[in-house]
Amino acid sequence: MLRSLVGSEMCIRDRLSAKYDQLLRSQTAQDDTLRHDLETQYQKELSRKENQVQENLQRQHERRRQVENKIREKYLNMVKRYQQEITISKRSVLDREVANAEARSKLQKERAQMYEAVSYTHLTLPTKRIV
Repeated sequence: MLRSLVGSEMCIRDRLSAKYDQLLRSQTAQDDTLRHDLETQYQKELSRKENQVQENLQRQHERRRQVENKIREKYLNMVKRYQQEITISKRSVLDREVANAEARSKLQKERAQMYEAVSYTHLTLPTKRIV
């Protein structure tokens, strides 16, 4: 059985339907505002996290550069020390060679002087006066 609505029942139905539509629109607007706020907050948080990650990467790169510079500096110092040691070794070898050459030269001069012919013509022998 079908039932037909009278005017007052139709008025009540329309009022409830209008109120429901109004509440639905209000709730939809609140939901949209809330969704927009949440998306904005999410984007801000995402940007903040991305910035943190970027800053961490930059700090890591900076630390890496510092470590690489320290390693490079230690390597260069090691090379300098090695070169200095080599130079000192070369100098000491060279100094020894020069000293040896000087000693040989001196020895040769002494030998030459030993076997050099001596002239006695300029020498006079002491004499006693005979009285």
